[in-house]
Amino acid sequence: MIQAMSGTADPTRIMVVDDDAGYARLLLDCFSGLGFEVLYVQSGRKALAEIPAFHPEIILLDIRMPEMDGFEVCRSIRGNPENANIIIIILTSVGEVEDKIKIPLQNPRF
Repeated sequence: MIQAMSGTADPTRIMVVDDDAGYARLLLDCFSGLGFEVLYVQSGRKALAEIPAFHPEIILLDIRMPEMDGFEVCRSIRGNPENANIIIIILTSVGEVEDKIKIPLQNPRF
């Protein structure tokens, strides 16, 4: 169950992975204002490095990023059994069907 901060329960941890700082700021403000614990990282490599320490329950992942795109990040996350329960939500402005079907569906929660 996904919950915002209430009583003694720990807030849900959300990681925002996006190279667009303006768009990420919108997400940060929105989710932080609802009581979620939010971490913003600007690259896929940084996200992969932060996952073990931050333990996100949800990752909001941009597809089009330099250096390492969201598809590669997603495959890396899903390739580690310790990340099996992380919910990944793809955020993209990609309009081409060919790009959208690249998303691996190995995990039904993906």
